[in-house]
Amino acid sequence: DGTVDENCATGPFLTNPSDIFNPSVYGGHMAYLGLFDGNIDVEFHDLRTGGIRRITTTTENKGDPHVHGQFVVFSRGEDAASRIVLYDLETDTETVLTTTQSGNPRIYWNNVVYEDYRAANWDVYRYDFNASTEHVVSNDATVNEIEPDIHENRIAYTTGNAAGDWD
Repeated sequence: DGTVDENCATGPFLTNPSDIFNPSVYGGHMAYLGLFDGNIDVEFHDLRTGGIRRITTTTENKGDPHVHGQFVVFSRGEDAASRIVLYDLETDTETVLTTTQSGNPRIYWNNVVYEDYRAANWDVYRYDFNASTEHVVSNDATVNEIEPDIHENRIAYTTGNAAGDWD
């Protein structure tokens, strides 16, 4: 209803006539997907100032936005062409982090975790963008590892076998 209760605001933050969905909030920042110009792009909303800006405008669809601090990560492209992109809100620059089919990125400080399909199954990787290094989190060839999340020094993800059993 838009009221503030115990320092928590609820209600519609956006009244854009376009389709908007898949929000991610951290502090005073919100990133989300919107249908603009016939494709799905990422927009950023500064909740402190009310400022809104579209941070992507390429023709490929985007997905999975996640914001932390001055950075937004998201996937760009679909299926085999999907890549993970890091966007710096302060410098307005993009860095493509992956070169193989990847998705579902999550960010915490200088680390981005994501699922990647490079070895005939899905595995989880962590990219440290301060050091520009990628690390394997899990790459068991007998199962798929998907849907990673990260907080502080902990990474969680889901595993599943070819029969569709997920843990």
